[in-house]
Amino acid sequence: MTNESNVIQITWHKESGNFTGAMATASKAYGQKLVGHYMNRAKHSSHKSLNISAITINPVTLVDEGCFKCIFNLFPLGASTGTICLKVNEEQILEPNLEVHEIGPPDIRDKLYIVTCSATGNPAPNITWMLPENLNTAPELYSFVNQNETETVISNFTLNISSTRYSKVHVICVVRHPALDSEKYLSTDINGTGNKDSDWKFASTFIIVFIILMLSLALIIVLVHMKKKSKSKRILEKRPDTISTGRLLRT
Repeated sequence: MTNESNVIQITWHKESGNFTGAMATASKAYGQKLVGHYMNRAKHSSHKSLNISAITINPVTLVDEGCFKCIFNLFPLGASTGTICLKVNEEQILEPNLEVHEIGPPDIRDKLYIVTCSATGNPAPNITWMLPENLNTAPELYSFVNQNETETVISNFTLNISSTRYSKVHVICVVRHPALDSEKYLSTDINGTGNKDSDWKFASTFIIVFIILMLSLALIIVLVHMKKKSKSKRILEKRPDTISTGRLLRT
């Protein structure tokens, strides 16, 4: 303000966001005073002439986001106002997630997998991978902004273990973010030998079918043998007696 005007009082108001209302006042008669939510969190600095006024908030959190109005009550001109808006970007991150999903029927031996690592935070998290050497895959990266202005980052790739020289692949997702004390590692093993339950079911089914076939074959052999034996017995019963009887004549 210029020295030509006589400032009677300065008032600070929070106009939007959380904890709206009066924040601070300053006057030559009563000095400076903080009120409401910011009584113990802010510092009000005004020049003794009341031409300059400032509010310092420390520490700043998400609830402080909003618009603040400074009102100079002047004599004889009346009120003169100015508004400033505060945007708070707090570093935050939700728990990252690593998922593995099979593609196709579970009973096939050539397995395809989609491996996905995701993280949500502000600012956007950084995702990289630690994969075995010679693994021919290129992860893809996607991102979108949520309604709360956090950003979700997704990185994934498709893995065909049957096309590699590995029976099991160990993958590691690395997440970096300012809110983390250190890098976040998420890891898992992907088994490429097929589904063990499916293999066991297949083997069990094969054994059962084999036993049934063997029993059926044995039964057929027994029935054929019994039929041949019965036929031979009927032939013997129908054959005429080859032994003849007679009397011995004397001469």
